[in-house]
Amino acid sequence: MDHAEANGGGGEAEPGERKPDQLELITSMRAEQS
Repeated sequence: MDHAEANGGGGEAEPGERKPDQLELITSMRAEQS
């Protein structure tokens, strides 16, 4: 899982692992934009 973080959070190797993380990030960004 460390390799995913080393990739800069790309999550290409572990899309399933980064999916929830990205979802939270998008929600946070959307809340800030509102």
